Amino acid sequence: MIQSGATDKLSTARISSWIVDFLRLPERNFRTGRFLSKLPRWLRQRFVRLTQEVLAERMRFASTPEISRDWNRRLSQFEIRNQTTRVLSRPKRVYFEVTRKCNLRCNMCPHSFKDLDRCDIDLHLLDVIADVLPYNEDMALFGCGESLTTPVFMEALSRLPKDMNTRLITNGLLLDEKVSRLLVQHQLSALTVSVDAAKEDTYQLIHGVSKLQQVIENIETLNRVKKELGSELPALVLGYVLMKANLDELPDFVRLGARLKAASIGVGHLTVFRESLKEQSLLYDREHSNNVLEETRKLAEILGVHVHLPVPFDLSVDPWKDKFPPFSGLCPEPWEFLYVDNVGTVRPCCIHEEIVGDLHRQSFEEIWNGEPYQRFRAVVNTPKRYGLCLNCFDYRYRNSDNPEHYFLIMAP
Repeated sequence: MIQSGATDKLSTARISSWIVDFLRLPERNFRTGRFLSKLPRWLRQRFVRLTQEVLAERMRFASTPEISRDWNRRLSQFEIRNQTTRVLSRPKRVYFEVTRKCNLRCNMCPHSFKDLDRCDIDLHLLDVIADVLPYNEDMALFGCGESLTTPVFMEALSRLPKDMNTRLITNGLLLDEKVSRLLVQHQLSALTVSVDAAKEDTYQLIHGVSKLQQVIENIETLNRVKKELGSELPALVLGYVLMKANLDELPDFVRLGARLKAASIGVGHLTVFRESLKEQSLLYDREHSNNVLEETRKLAEILGVHVHLPVPFDLSVDPWKDKFPPFSGLCPEPWEFLYVDNVGTVRPCCIHEEIVGDLHRQSFEEIWNGEPYQRFRAVVNTPKRYGLCLNCFDYRYRNSDNPEHYFLIMAP
């Protein structure tokens, strides 16, 4: 076995040569675990650090943007697998919250009961994160607000390359012909319209206004403009937050999605942020929920509509008595995701509220490898995780039967 005293005999060039050989096969860098586990700790750490540097160099000097993004993706996955706290990759996904203003007060949203800082973002922050953009694979121009309420959204979209993958979630009320034309001309990649109902009275119950028909007409306008301009973009996605009030309308909503030529329909369970909505959780109506989900799945197959449905409830589990194991997978968020909120502060994901930096006072690099971000990376995938990570309600990690993943009661 190689001893730590032999460090001087193992030159950086020699180890770098090993790394280059090791990475020759496609995707080989994703499966380094067994190889690294056999190395002494000092050599493993050195190998990991130098591998990061080799991959970062390939990322920076790649011949095309696509190849550069591919090397960044490989580097990011290597760093996630090895849980490095100091990273050389760049975030693949960015949430740029252009505003926290909203023209609705939907009953399941914090806007309906919390005092939020409802202002627009300073667009110069796009320049602060300019080094991130060449490696970005998903730019979301929204957060906890309605982006179409401010001209900042269109200005931000116009500054981004048209070949960049860009997304927007909207309630659709401001999606008139002028806005639709601008979205198509700027080649927004995907537009998700949060509808949550197939009937007008249910829409009013959830969103507080009786404007479902207006939203449908606005979507039809977007479809017409796309056809006129010969564009398939933005791809239309319809959103549906599932609760007791709208559960039985889900099949009709899929029929509506088929009529509106939606590329897909996203359905997710309600996360309860206040006591008065607890009774709307389908944890209290699991068997009926499963039956409707199965009916919807079969209908979607017949209609040829792509629907993302939540995992059915496990009826053999008692959600109120059984104990649930903690999440045991690897959360990738603090390695591949950047959330810039409307006041310029940075968070490690779209759920955890910890502030890890401020782009008004710090550079991207100072934040990305600063002490708060590194500390968060060090614990997020360990038993020392804290805060909202303990019961993450992200759909990728949520346990469908665990009440702690549904109820997140917030103070007003």
